[in-house]
Amino acid sequence: MRKAGLNQLMLFCLCICLGIFMTGCSGQSAQKDTVSEKTEYQAENEASDTGSDDSDGAAQKSGAEVLTESSAEPATEEELTPEDVTVYNYASMDNVLAAMVSAMEESDTSRYYRDGSENDLAVNYLYAYVNMFDHDTFKSMGMKGKNHDSYVKLQNDYLEELLIYAFGDTITSQNLKADGDLILKKGSDYYAALDELQPVMVDYAGFENEDFTESTVFSFDYEICMDSGDTEDGIMQVRFQESDQVESGIILKFVALTEY
Repeated sequence: MRKAGLNQLMLFCLCICLGIFMTGCSGQSAQKDTVSEKTEYQAENEASDTGSDDSDGAAQKSGAEVLTESSAEPATEEELTPEDVTVYNYASMDNVLAAMVSAMEESDTSRYYRDGSENDLAVNYLYAYVNMFDHDTFKSMGMKGKNHDSYVKLQNDYLEELLIYAFGDTITSQNLKADGDLILKKGSDYYAALDELQPVMVDYAGFENEDFTESTVFSFDYEICMDSGDTEDGIMQVRFQESDQVESGIILKFVALTEY
């Protein structure tokens, strides 16, 4: 009787131990499952986040490229201007034009076409230029002209340059004819009469033009001082031609005078 009771007690304890053991195993299995599920969930989320980041990065990169392309600054005018374009200083022709105004007034003409150059215009032009701008540059000498007795010798390179500026190759020292008064010639040398001339002022009225063409018309204001003290004012319309024979790079091609 006591032995049967003892056996029952041992069986009861064994059942309790077995139950505790099974419960522990079940808890560990559940914990493992939970950890596994959590790990898989995190892995899926991380993969999802990584994909999202990559997508966002690609989108941002694409957007940056588009932004860069769309926000690129347009080329400036300087970048669009060819490097070999020469911008001439047309105001550097003021003295040549002033002498031409005086010569045209003296020759009683308001139009000058270089292809139709006349000798008397060249004579008046040289005479005007020397007396308005280089009166004291050369040493004067006594010579007998029709109406003058004081002259200056024109150095050949000086003479050639003045003629090229106004007449190109149409009138040169080789075919210039002295008039016996304003311009004298002895041998191969030319002499210009000295005189007191009323000044002529010329002022460039336009702007530097990068697109130079021989048909472009440039405007200059001019003013001629008269012996009476009055002035004759007007506008010159000028066309130039490019030339590598002179420092300014341009010479006269056409001149028109219009009095105000």
